[in-house]
Amino acid sequence: MSIRRAKSFPVQTILSGPAGGVIAGILAGRGTPARHLITYDMGGTSTDVSMIRDLRPRLSLDNVITGIPLKVPQIDIHTVGAGGGSIAWVDEAGQLHVGPRSAGSRPGPICYGRGGTEITVTDANLMLGRLALRRKLGGKITPSLDLVMPAFEAMAIRLKIADPYRMADGIVRIAVAKMVASIREISVARGHDPRECTLVAFGGAGPMHATQIADDLNIASILVPPFAGSFSALGLLASDIRQDVAETVLMLNAPESMNKIAAAFVRLARQAREGLAADGFDADSIDIERSLDMRYKGQAFELNLPVTTDHPDSRDLDRGFNEAYAKAYGHANEGDAIEIVNARVAGIARTAKPLLRATPLPAEPLIERRTVWIPDRQDGVPVYDRDALAIGASWSGPAVIEETGATTVVFPGWTVRRDAHDNLLIERAS
Repeated sequence: MSIRRAKSFPVQTILSGPAGGVIAGILAGRGTPARHLITYDMGGTSTDVSMIRDLRPRLSLDNVITGIPLKVPQIDIHTVGAGGGSIAWVDEAGQLHVGPRSAGSRPGPICYGRGGTEITVTDANLMLGRLALRRKLGGKITPSLDLVMPAFEAMAIRLKIADPYRMADGIVRIAVAKMVASIREISVARGHDPRECTLVAFGGAGPMHATQIADDLNIASILVPPFAGSFSALGLLASDIRQDVAETVLMLNAPESMNKIAAAFVRLARQAREGLAADGFDADSIDIERSLDMRYKGQAFELNLPVTTDHPDSRDLDRGFNEAYAKAYGHANEGDAIEIVNARVAGIARTAKPLLRATPLPAEPLIERRTVWIPDRQDGVPVYDRDALAIGASWSGPAVIEETGATTVVFPGWTVRRDAHDNLLIERAS
């Protein structure tokens, strides 16, 4: 949205950061054959996931933020308290947990050397050799294994675990399990098969755990986009300008109601165009998308049904709603009266999209070989510089690929290649 609209409707900026990641994920997906995506954004404090079907994000109207309901259209994003800074802790019964408490950026993980004293997921990945010891994280922070080791040894003794590396592996596995459960909530629980999707992994910590998550969900392909650590910012820059307007109509879905629906669509489209014109967009360049909130008579919750014309046919609406209801809930009450609650219009002003192209650095891609636990101890694992990888060449896991802002860990049984759009395409080995 424009600054003018953000000042007038600040409620529409809520979750704008995670929404930017979803938009950028779709942008990256357009350069591949994939059409169904699961975006997975793991940062320092949390992980945000979203289901994308046919390269279109799912919108939600029933949102709750800290107990406050928000009846404004938002991209459907599910958040779980598992990030790189999530703290590992032991409860009174001796059970190990990860998150939702986070070390934040200050003091941050123990390995940052800024006063942190509680073990985090980032510390666990450093213990397992998955994070760089020689290369500064984000170009600024040199992590210290010496600071981390005593804390892991103490926790391992407390939990009667054989060695601190098993302790670190357990912490990462718990974090991965939480993220897998979150993805199942937006996919399996809603009738979608994650095996049909490509996992788009980004955020500072996302690519590090992507192959583990894909293994647990039987996902066969992963996409790690360029600028993974700041990918949501790219999505905000690439977003279209959109204005959503709605009108409550509350009438039965019947032939005699269609003229009123058509009139509401015309009014709403005019309102959306005028709002975008005030932001400086030519009215002729604005696309209009229509939809209706519908429900069976007597219900309290609606489903949103896209509509392709100003003057829909009530029989088409009846059929479309029953199909959408059956897909969402596993059955449909065909023959029951259907109500139209709200008419909605989205005015969309398309913006220019960045064209991402890979330009390999003229350098040796292999940085070093080191000991990495993926999943068990493996010596001599190659560590590559992402920016120096050749386009189209393929490497087999295990491997670690480093870049400014993120690290990609490729487990055994996977192959990785860099494509012309600067994506890392990770696929299950045949």
